[in-house]
Parts: sequence; structure tokens; C-alpha cells
Amino acid sequence: MKIGVIGLGYIGLPTAIMFASSGHQVVGLEIREDVVRKINSGKAHIIEPEINERLKAVIAEERFYATTRPEDLRGVNAFIVCVQTPLVDDKPDLSYVENAIRTIAEVMDRGALVVIESTVPPGTTVKMARLLETLSGMREGIDFYVAHAPERVMPGRIFRELVYNSRIIGGVSHKSAILAERLYRSFVKGEIYITDATTAEMVKLMENTFRDVNIALANEFAYLAQQYGVNVFEAIKLANTHPRVNIHVPGIGVGGHCLPKDPYLLLSNAKKEFGLIRLARRINEGMPKIALALLFEAFEQLNIDLATSIVTILGLAYKGDTDDTRNSPALKLRELLEGKVLEVRTYDPYIRGTHNSLEDAVKGSDAIIIATDHREFKNLDWDKIGKLMRTKVLIDGRGIIDRPPRGFLFKGIGRGDV
Repeated sequence: MKIGVIGLGYIGLPTAIMFASSGHQVVGLEIREDVVRKINSGKAHIIEPEINERLKAVIAEERFYATTRPEDLRGVNAFIVCVQTPLVDDKPDLSYVENAIRTIAEVMDRGALVVIESTVPPGTTVKMARLLETLSGMREGIDFYVAHAPERVMPGRIFRELVYNSRIIGGVSHKSAILAERLYRSFVKGEIYITDATTAEMVKLMENTFRDVNIALANEFAYLAQQYGVNVFEAIKLANTHPRVNIHVPGIGVGGHCLPKDPYLLLSNAKKEFGLIRLARRINEGMPKIALALLFEAFEQLNIDLATSIVTILGLAYKGDTDDTRNSPALKLRELLEGKVLEVRTYDPYIRGTHNSLEDAVKGSDAIIIATDHREFKNLDWDKIGKLMRTKVLIDGRGIIDRPPRGFLFKGIGRGDV
């Protein structure tokens, strides 16, 4: 088949590569010209294991190329929509999805399959199918087919999970779901479950909302542990030995493209709600302030003048060992610190910060806040780092420090034991 993938971001590009490596001819539509040039040269604009090798292979086999020209999608049998659905004032902006549908309407042939992978509020896929009917003059389920197949992958292991994770595929019509299942079966080895489009939309949002609420509960446990003199990470580990308990990991906040957004998408078309989901969101969104409170508490203990202090944030990505800063709590922490201290420094091995080396970032600093659980930060030489600092304050926002390093005033989210 000839497949058009619209949107070549963190999900679209790996998905396009998988379809191409499975024998399909793939065209990727992307509005960013610099990204298109980079992709066509065989270099990915995102960090993901194996992506450059896989990209170079499908380009060399002439099975994939990127373009900014919508007309290059003519003759495509299946369209995969992987565009963003950002929040604006906690409301979903579906303009990117709608624009993709309008582009498809201009080039679509009779019999085409349209799959929306973008995470959307319940009812969106049906709405987009009706828009496509209006624009094309054709009928869904007869002249063309629309389905929702939400992605379920994690950065850092996308290619493996694209193949082995189970998929949920929901059709606007039953035939649409069957056609989409056949298409994805070209590389998916996990189970594929068939349902209707709106159920598929809700399943995706429920999965991430469950995780977000669970993390909020873990964060409240961490807040309580600080008051009771308990190490929350030890307590959670022990609680999780119960066969029906699975408490998630607390920390400085929740980032990425899914968890901070999907609960709001789930609620966006609801007439009534109970309030639990929004409360969990507020707890998780407020965690950078908890880390900040620990810092201010440490400075007060040591009589450090906040206005003349230098603070180093380790990590800008929302998740360890990636370059993904979408909704990263580290960025919120930086924003909260700026204007309160003399200087905010940042270092991340994957993202350009204020300093290009860890040593430069901590030299003369009064405090370090660990905001990302990069592997590099889990085995640092704290004796060496401490000698470079002016004052040795360490705030662990990710629970990666088991034993507080000697000579540091150490505080951590959920670490009431120190």
C-alpha cells in the first residue's frame, strides 16, 4: 500500500518508519521545512534508540520520504494522522487534526482509509468523519473509512512497543476497524482489539488518567511521609508487595505529551464530573512548588540569602534519558525560581541548558535540584561536585538518591527520613 503519515513528530516518524520497513511505500507530510530536510538526509530530529539506523535504511530502500507538499499525498491508500492536540487554557486545540482532515479531503481517492492516531476527546473521530463526508461528498463506511488507533508507546523504547504492545482500534464503521486492523497487522505482533471509535478514544484517555491519578496519590503519600519521618520510596516498595496494590512513583511532577493533557481531554466534552481527576491534576501540577519549598527550607536552615544564591537544576527533560521537554516539570521549576534567586543554571546531557558541562553548571552554586532521572545523574561523584560548590545543598525531586551524600544538606520529595 501507499501510506501517508501526517505529522512526523515523536509518534509520526517512528510509525512511518515501521510501515516503510514492513514493505509499504510511505510519504510523510510535515509543515516544518527544516525537519523535512533533516529527515530526508537520514537524520532524525528526535532522540530515540535505533531511529537513525532505521530511518537511513528505509530511505536507502526508497520506501520513505518526507515532504511539505500536501499534493504529494495524491494516490495514497491510507492516511495516518499523527499531529499534536495541545491544550489552550486546559481546553484541547483540535485545529491540527481538523487541518489534517481538510488536507486529506483534497487528495483522497474513493476507498481510502483514514486513521487518527492523535489523542483526542471522545467523539472527535466521528466528528472528523462527518467533516470528511461534508468536504468530499462521499460516505464513511461506503466510499471511505475512518478509524481511531491511539498510540501506546513510551519514549526510549518506541520501536519495540510499536511491535509488541497491544493496540486498540476503533472504527466509525465496523469495516473501517477491520481495514485498520489489517493495515497495522503488517508490523504489530501484539494483540489487536477491535471496538468503536469513541470507545477507543476513551480507552486511551482512561489509561493515562489512571496513571496520572495514581501518581497524584503517590505524591500525597510523599507529602505525608515528609511529615511522618518516613522514606516514601521504601514504604511504597513494601506496600507494593501486596498482590492487589500498585502504587506509582512520586516526584517533582508529571510531564510528556500524554499524562498532563489526557485527563483534560477526557473531561472536555463531559457535561458533569465528580472532580477527582481535576484534583489529581492540580496535585501533580503543584509538585514543582513542593521541591521549591524544600529548597527554601534548606536555605533558611543555613541562613543563605535567597536573593544572592545560585541554584543549579539538573535535567530539563520530563523523562530520563530522552530529549523530550514537553510539559516538563523542570521547566516549571525554572520558571518559579527565576526572579527569586540571583542565577538559575541548568544542565541536561540531552538538551542545551545554560551550561554545556555538569562541572561548569555546579561551580560556585549554592544548591542542586535533581529534576530529571537521567541515568547519568544516578551515579555522580558527589565528593567531586561538592568541592566545586559554594554551599552544598541537594534537593532530590526524582527519588534517585538512596543515601544522602556526605557533607550535603539533603532534602528530597518523600524523604521524611533525612
